[in-house]
Amino acid sequence: YDRQMNVYKYLPDLASGNVGIGTKSPTSALQVNGTVAATVFSGSGASLTNIPSGALPTNNRVGSIGYVFDGAGSVLSTGRLAYYTVPFACTTSAWNITVDTGTATVDLWKVTTGTAIPTVANTIPGSAMPAISSGTAIHSTTLTSWITTVNANDIFGFYLNAVASAKGYPIL
Repeated sequence: YDRQMNVYKYLPDLASGNVGIGTKSPTSALQVNGTVAATVFSGSGASLTNIPSGALPTNNRVGSIGYVFDGAGSVLSTGRLAYYTVPFACTTSAWNITVDTGTATVDLWKVTTGTAIPTVANTIPGSAMPAISSGTAIHSTTLTSWITTVNANDIFGFYLNAVASAKGYPIL
């Protein structure tokens, strides 16, 4: 039993209700004998098998995890601290600092959910803390010695380690 659909043949198996494209006896709800091209596959993906490495995009999100310290026009003080719970798993790939004026160094701390609040013992960058010493903005992808893996619900601590006349900035 043949039908035409958008000029291409499809063959329904009336006994099973299965549909085949390029096959007369499909053994699943939809069986394609050939390459399937689509801009989007929707569904759980639980049954996608034998997919070559790199053939499907991974769930890569690009975004920022950050905190804005705002001195409301006044110079920020060393020792200011803020916490943030990261809602998704990710990898740290860069950092950014923007200041109105001045210099600043930030230490980043991280712990997994269910543990204590992060402290200096939980430093991410080690001795390679993000810092700005001139200008108003800096960006770096150099993460030597950093712990870059972030799990969903990890807690970040943003600690102003050193400040000289800086008036506010976001980080990471």
